[in-house]
Amino acid sequence: MAEARANLWLLGVGFATFASFVGALGDSLVRRSFLMEGEKPGEGAVPVYMRPCWVIGSFCSIVLNTLAVLAALNFAAASMVTPFAGLHIFFNVILAHYICREPVGKRDIFGSVIIIIGMIFVIVFGSQHSFTFTFRDICNLFTRTDFVVYAICMAGILAACIVGSTHYVKNVHLKRLAVTISAGIFGGNTNIVAKAVVDLMSLGISDGTIWQANYQPYMFLIGLIGCAVAQLIFLNRALSQYPAVFVVPTVNAFLITTGSIGGIVIFIETPEVLGAYIAGVFLVVLGVGVLAVSIDTDVALKSDPTPDAGITTSCSRLITTQGVSTAWCTCTCIV
Repeated sequence: MAEARANLWLLGVGFATFASFVGALGDSLVRRSFLMEGEKPGEGAVPVYMRPCWVIGSFCSIVLNTLAVLAALNFAAASMVTPFAGLHIFFNVILAHYICREPVGKRDIFGSVIIIIGMIFVIVFGSQHSFTFTFRDICNLFTRTDFVVYAICMAGILAACIVGSTHYVKNVHLKRLAVTISAGIFGGNTNIVAKAVVDLMSLGISDGTIWQANYQPYMFLIGLIGCAVAQLIFLNRALSQYPAVFVVPTVNAFLITTGSIGGIVIFIETPEVLGAYIAGVFLVVLGVGVLAVSIDTDVALKSDPTPDAGITTSCSRLITTQGVSTAWCTCTCIV
């Protein structure tokens, strides 16, 4: 049976906060490297690997962010870690102002305050228990009736979204929503499967036969890679066709919601006060939306997708801020 680990969830919160900050720092440094290149008229482009800002930023986003996320999921509940996607965006707005000299308006401040309040609710009223699962515990968690119902619901929603994102659907608004929802759901479930993989890796350190004599750990690993790759595919597709001002808050909303629900249902991460926890998650999602709409009206949603709509300069601070799940994408398949 799973054994509780006293107060280690606080260590997980610390790692998740660090992951959000260092990931946002990496985003801003990478962005700064491209801005610096744009300020050199008439000179040949310097390869990205020779730009100090790009190298340091990539190291922060890919290596430090990923390691911190792994540690956070090892010590804290997935339903506690996932909402830190909103804190990543909060840090990105602040750092983009100082590093990339991007303006911060009243709505940015308002949205940031909402995210902070929401995160306080999540931390105070979320699941404050850290458990050590056995190999059999983890396998049983993913065979319970609750998981089966959750999996069927997720599969049904994703199937509808995937069909809705094809050329058979002519409604642009419906197609846009279907693509972004798919990226968010895959992102949220990436964190859920990652939690299981991290626990299995920890168990494997003390008992190597878990990975040598069983096939289940490899099934979880395949599931993790599959979810991360699927999120990446749908996220890149969304950002290549639609404005980041729409894509980022929508993806993050479904990522946070899916990851939070999945953690509660699958890992039985019962919040201390469920209503207050839900309110906190809602405030985080709302804050992300406020930060998105604070972007200038010249990047307002368009009826027809354009190839570079999602890469508008004034939306740059939001494009790469997919919270903790970005670390998994970069860890398993990209950048």
